[in-house]
Amino acid sequence: MKKKIFTVTVAIVLALAVVGVAIHKIGQNETSGIVLISESEQVEISLDELTVTDFSGTIVNGKGETFEHDFSGILLRDVLIKNGFILDQTSEVTVTSADNYSATILADEILNYDKVYIATVCDGEQVEGIEGDSYGAEIVVFGDKDSRRCVRYLMKVEVK
Repeated sequence: MKKKIFTVTVAIVLALAVVGVAIHKIGQNETSGIVLISESEQVEISLDELTVTDFSGTIVNGKGETFEHDFSGILLRDVLIKNGFILDQTSEVTVTSADNYSATILADEILNYDKVYIATVCDGEQVEGIEGDSYGAEIVVFGDKDSRRCVRYLMKVEVK
């Protein structure tokens, strides 16, 4: 009898867990977003709102190996300007991933070159989010000697 009660209890707990996960998934947005932050404002943008274009370039990894990639995305500069963020030559932008990895990019790089992008597609495949879902973004910085500033799972862009 005790074994039967235990089995029924375990079954109920598992069923409730499955229902809880399903409700959580339904409550989540199917699209991801990025938070833009400055001293005076905070704006959340949806990746769906980005007007993307195709671009390509060479990324260098920490071993010095080079890789050509084709991307779809938008210049970080354009996203910031469209959302009212003002950069001057002394500004720094810190980009942070969902797993708290961050990198700093100087405003000069963002303003004066077609160098810093938010990519949503890499080599024909959607950039994944941190939980393996199929909708994320990454910062791509061309011209670096290694790709440490290419931040995957992009979550936050902070202008200082």
